[in-house]
Amino acid sequence: MSDYSVDDINDFLRLHLPSWLNEHDQPNFFENHYSYIYLAGGRASGKTYIVALYLLLQAISKPKQKILCTRQFQESLKKSVGACLLIMIHSLGLRKHFKITSAEFVYIPNGSEFLFKGFDRNKDTIKGYQDLTHVWIEEADSLTQESWDLLRPTVFRTTQSMFALFSEESYNAKPTESKAQIIITMNPKYETDCLYKSFILDKKTPPKSYIKTLNWYQNPFFNLSMHKERLHCLKNAPEVYNHIWEGELLQNSDAQVFKGKWFIQDFEEDENAEKYFGIDFGYVHPMAVIRCYIKDNCIYVTHEYKGVGIENHEIYDLCVQNIPGILKGKVYGDCARPETIATLKRQGLYIKPSDKTSGDSKLYYTEDSISTMKSYKIIVKPSCINMISNLQLFSFKIEPRSGKITNVLIKENDDFIDALKYAVWPVIKQRKHDYSNYKYAV
Repeated sequence: MSDYSVDDINDFLRLHLPSWLNEHDQPNFFENHYSYIYLAGGRASGKTYIVALYLLLQAISKPKQKILCTRQFQESLKKSVGACLLIMIHSLGLRKHFKITSAEFVYIPNGSEFLFKGFDRNKDTIKGYQDLTHVWIEEADSLTQESWDLLRPTVFRTTQSMFALFSEESYNAKPTESKAQIIITMNPKYETDCLYKSFILDKKTPPKSYIKTLNWYQNPFFNLSMHKERLHCLKNAPEVYNHIWEGELLQNSDAQVFKGKWFIQDFEEDENAEKYFGIDFGYVHPMAVIRCYIKDNCIYVTHEYKGVGIENHEIYDLCVQNIPGILKGKVYGDCARPETIATLKRQGLYIKPSDKTSGDSKLYYTEDSISTMKSYKIIVKPSCINMISNLQLFSFKIEPRSGKITNVLIKENDDFIDALKYAVWPVIKQRKHDYSNYKYAV
């Protein structure tokens, strides 16, 4: 495979990729004609497979390719596109030609490399990369505007053009154009997703962009097992089916716990309002941190932080770096983690456990908290994408046969709901609500 020409690679791609990449699209797509490739759509559309195969074959057919695979949050290589690339490397019989570590794959014959970094904890590292040939942003719906603004100049600068500034010929030479590509794969959730807004909603598409929407029915490898999963979702979770499988934006549903109670707004913060802070600890599940304040019967969510795989000794520094004013306020955290709270106290954070004993049961604690939060209007800044996602997805269970919305809460998509609940716990304790109609599904 390493001796194949670019034409051989393109012939291979034509045999293995979906029919939507027709003869007109293929040469441009695969020969770096486009600076931006935006592929959006639902589950099982083949987006990840298409891009992984394309980049792998680029790496083995062209020397010194430097390919960054990134996303906003990357827990591990196992849970990144690296896993898909590794399967392809094995299936194409190329494993012996690659040096594989937890941070990079290097194709030994020509020095091409894949790098794996998440933006959340590697901004400075990513900003320092030179001569990237391709960047693949997977799950790009979670990418923040800050990360996008940092990435673009990083990708399209070249070391050669920088050194040319110091040569005698530079005064008369024409500026060189980077041939790098940014490839975006995503299933957009909201109109506020920064890349959906940039490429689709605002129609401010960057020059030399290729935009395509893909779904399951365009995937030639869509099999019976996938079909059964799709039908199961259509039957049991109709409120999210169109988003998950058809690539549509999430819509308000009557099953949403906070339907009609929350809004996205880029408000001007009241600096004089007392700030509340909440932490929902996690390791495998995300750690969620929220900063908010209450004014005129509204909860204003100003900042958030999401971390995956965070060790206890890292929590303090990450909170201080990402949540303004947290050292000056009172923080409430999950009382199920007393050892973590004790560590944060020793490090200087004024944190207290949320008091789950004020009622007679976990049911009281959970439902009374939610009932109290629903008595407020919740206003969230567009930058708090994880809080928005939780408010959109946190739902009551729907009866599969009848389609009736039950009063059973689904214990999913609630990490930032919990963090907000902890943050406003001092207020929750002072209000009492009727929670007898709720049930809690663990």
